[in-house]
Amino acid sequence: MTAQLCRWQRCLALGNLLMWSLHPILNSYPAVLLLAAGLLVLLLVRPAQRPLARRQWWVLRGLRFAVILLVLLAMLRPTLVTSTKKAQSATLLLLLDQSRSMQLPQGTDQQTRWQAQLQALRKSESQLRELVQSMEVRVYAFDTELHELAWEEGQPVMPAAPEGLRTDIGTSLDRALAAAVGKRLAGVILLSDGTQTAFDPEVETQQAGRELARLGFPLYTVPLGPPGGVSQSRDVALKTLPVEYEVYVKNELLVEGQLEARGYGSQDLPVRLVVKNLATGAEQTMGPIQVAANPDGQSVTAQIVHTPQEPGRYRLTLIADPQPGELITANNELAAFLRVLEGGLAVNYVYGNLVGEQLRLRRSLSASRDINLQHVYLPPQGIRGELDDPGNYDVVILEDVDASLLPEGYDLELKQAVERQTGFLMIGGYHSFGPGGYQRTELADVLPIEMGRFERQGLGVEQPISRDLHLWGPLPLKLARTEDVTRLGPNRDNARLWESLPPLNGANRFAAVKPRARVLLETAAGDPLLVSGDYGGGRVVAFAGNTTWRWWEDHEALHKRFWRQTVFWLAGREAQKQDDVWIVLQRRRFPVNSRVTFTAGANTQAGEPLIDARITASVTSPGGRQRVVTLSRDKKHWIGSFDFTEEIGDYTIQVEAKDAAGQPLGTASMPFVVFDHDMELGIPTADHQQLARLSQQTEAAGGRLVAPEQLASLLDGILREPPEMEIEMQQAWQFPDDPRTAWSFFIVFVALLSGEWFLRKRWGLV
Repeated sequence: MTAQLCRWQRCLALGNLLMWSLHPILNSYPAVLLLAAGLLVLLLVRPAQRPLARRQWWVLRGLRFAVILLVLLAMLRPTLVTSTKKAQSATLLLLLDQSRSMQLPQGTDQQTRWQAQLQALRKSESQLRELVQSMEVRVYAFDTELHELAWEEGQPVMPAAPEGLRTDIGTSLDRALAAAVGKRLAGVILLSDGTQTAFDPEVETQQAGRELARLGFPLYTVPLGPPGGVSQSRDVALKTLPVEYEVYVKNELLVEGQLEARGYGSQDLPVRLVVKNLATGAEQTMGPIQVAANPDGQSVTAQIVHTPQEPGRYRLTLIADPQPGELITANNELAAFLRVLEGGLAVNYVYGNLVGEQLRLRRSLSASRDINLQHVYLPPQGIRGELDDPGNYDVVILEDVDASLLPEGYDLELKQAVERQTGFLMIGGYHSFGPGGYQRTELADVLPIEMGRFERQGLGVEQPISRDLHLWGPLPLKLARTEDVTRLGPNRDNARLWESLPPLNGANRFAAVKPRARVLLETAAGDPLLVSGDYGGGRVVAFAGNTTWRWWEDHEALHKRFWRQTVFWLAGREAQKQDDVWIVLQRRRFPVNSRVTFTAGANTQAGEPLIDARITASVTSPGGRQRVVTLSRDKKHWIGSFDFTEEIGDYTIQVEAKDAAGQPLGTASMPFVVFDHDMELGIPTADHQQLARLSQQTEAAGGRLVAPEQLASLLDGILREPPEMEIEMQQAWQFPDDPRTAWSFFIVFVALLSGEWFLRKRWGLV
């Protein structure tokens, strides 16, 4: 209960065991006092029919006063909270490594690490039996997943053999902690050789250790396998690399991987990046760069910058050159994929009104990753603004900017840029088109509408609005012509979607539409609202309204679609708006003999799924062999799965889609790579240092490295000195909320009222 509640509810603590508090109705003491005062007035009411003896009058007053006290007590709702402490049993987590590296030798004898782990458990059998009686003991076997083991005769039921493909210590620890959330841990005991072989772990090992330390739980690590000397454990490995990159042509790309080196001190290690064009097969090598190894064996970052010059799909291979003394070199490289896009659309948005379209329109355009939006505000204060050369942009947008505010000569520069292919959009407003004075600029030739000679709106907030230059709303939108700009959905639904949008608050009145221009949207009365046209090599759109921001609340997706496809059409890139046929592959790197699952589908030009599309798929292996993949339908897309990944190298999934009539819709492809990094059996030595670092993170809570032969004594210590744990149990009683108190209150209340009524009747008052 907060201090504020205690202050208002008169909290009283008694010996930290009992606590009284009041909870007035309406959460207001003044309200209770006001009601009580009103009831007390009843005590002053005397019978008018006949006089009563003094004793009789005091009896009636006493009964009424008792009723008022009872009601007052009910309105204050006194509450008693009792606190008791109850012992809680502890939980012990035991994690056992079941990855394939446990098949490797424990030492110089013939015993495997798995056998050494089983032997340590057998020697601790009696301690485990006792621990199970006094606390909860949860045992897990782990590899890349966590598997809880059952108990049988005081021992966990172990798997027949260690067959886990890889070891993921960090993620396994994190999931074991998640399964024990809300419990007080006596400790976590981890038996493993300490070698982390998972390529993309959800949780890094040291991160899991930091979480244990934060919670104050001890971690006891039990190392298995030979630690070996530096000469035996020399290794350079690339641990992590993002699977996929996407960048625009001629933009810098930072390729960043994590490098781990053991046995090389602080030596500089050369790292290269090989870029292969998947279409032509041409390769380019970046580097090598020199990366200083960490003498403690911890990961360091290798960064190489690449600037692609041509659009397309590429394979990136980050390679750490093999070093003298390395026994395993298969882990010296990692592959990723790069998609280089044609330059993103450069859009310059110039506006002169902070309450118009600009806020929502900027958000809609910025949500598209392939639009680079630059915006400039020109306040209507008669000061000419500074604007970039319009020729530097694919599309220029002007909204409610008076022509007098544009830099000198800007209108001519914009006209020439449109002639060369820059798209131009003007959005309505009090200072757009004729009211903004554009009939006297070079842009009068560019715009697809005509402006009257005398159309003009005075500049400044004190100037009256020229109402005859505008259409006053509400103005519902009517589709006049379906083109890329106005396609919000399938053709059968397109007109309905436009009619469902909130009407415009108002719009500019166009004097006329030029002969070759196209009216795309209009009002119910036939006034043009959206007009498109061409000028030279560029495209132009005039939009009379500036209140499509009203669509955002209920039709955000349509707002984004309309403005995005308008900008793409203006730039002449409407074909890039979407992929009609697509493939989604969650991963792009797979170990050898893995199962690969992907989804595929086809969309209409409006982006809607083609339900009746027929899709076929095939996979090409590194040797050039092509095999068909059977697809299954799942609602709006298709799912494919295959496991013929026995070859190492580059694979490609190809998808072809046809419509119901058998006409081709398009194709798509998705490359991925299969590698053979058998680190589980390729590293003969254990990583005791990693286990030591992990347990040292919880040293403040008692965590430490424990030899396998000391496991029994560790369990003995936990058994003799379990953590002190008590939980506080609170029980609340409130008058008159519980059933027994409520019935008692009701009976007493009725008895008092009945007694008072009985006496008044007997004494002739009723």
